[in-house]
Amino acid sequence: MASDILSRIKANQIAVEGISSDSRNIKQNFIFFAIKGDKNNGNDYIDEVLKKQPSAIITSQKITYFKNKEFIF
Repeated sequence: MASDILSRIKANQIAVEGISSDSRNIKQNFIFFAIKGDKNNGNDYIDEVLKKQPSAIITSQKITYFKNKEFIF
């Protein structure tokens, strides 16, 4: 799985300056890991994260309504 994600990032020439699963830490060119935890679901923060212009969002949830953003499932 990790090698597949890295391959897709490289193949799509995605700029990566950082990674986080905490939406408050996301900045432009970061990758956001939308992880479902015991208390919070990272997928609930995708709208907020998109405003910060991340390079990509990695999630286990199929999302079809966002355009012009790389989603990795």
